[in-house]
Amino acid sequence: MVLIVIGVLGTSAALLLFIRFGLDPGTVTFAPRLITIPLPTPSFEPTDYETPTEFLSGLPRADLTYGLVEYRAFDKTELFYWPGRSPEGWFLTYEDHTGEVMTVAAYQHYNEEEARAAFEAFAPPMPEVSTDTSPSPSASISANPEDLVVYGDVRVGDAVVGQSARSIIPEIPATEEDPGSAARVQIVWRNSTAVFVMTAPLDTADDLFLEYAV
Repeated sequence: MVLIVIGVLGTSAALLLFIRFGLDPGTVTFAPRLITIPLPTPSFEPTDYETPTEFLSGLPRADLTYGLVEYRAFDKTELFYWPGRSPEGWFLTYEDHTGEVMTVAAYQHYNEEEARAAFEAFAPPMPEVSTDTSPSPSASISANPEDLVVYGDVRVGDAVVGQSARSIIPEIPATEEDPGSAARVQIVWRNSTAVFVMTAPLDTADDLFLEYAV
């Protein structure tokens, strides 16, 4: 009986050692893989520019799911009221497949000083309630979003080339005479001698601004 017990224990120990060291391969390390998910694009072919100027040709025809559907040059009367000497200006309209609209007004200036002055004159002043100076336009919205203005730097690589100002255009309630409008975001920014004004839906404006890339 003692020999049988010793045999069973020995066999069990040998079996455990085999399972532990013979079958266990140890820690398995897989090589890392980088998976790039493509950004969404418009579901239609955006409008082409016809004989564009050098400035216009640098403006995107698509921004995420939004594609260019219409563009026009500002005439001299409209440019006269812009707070800065602008020899060239364009108003671009983008839409996505749901019918949402984003607009961009783009103004070129003679020099960086005039572009900076135009940005400072047109961008909304920073209210005392906001102290966020983060370079990102995607700061969280406060309890009173219509009072919030977020300023930040515009960068190309490591170089600061301008500033941005993000503000909320409050919702206009519908009436019998006026259909009203949903709240939207307006982002004004300067890149060297150019100043841009983007107006976009509240839930997509920040992503559209970051991907517009000018």
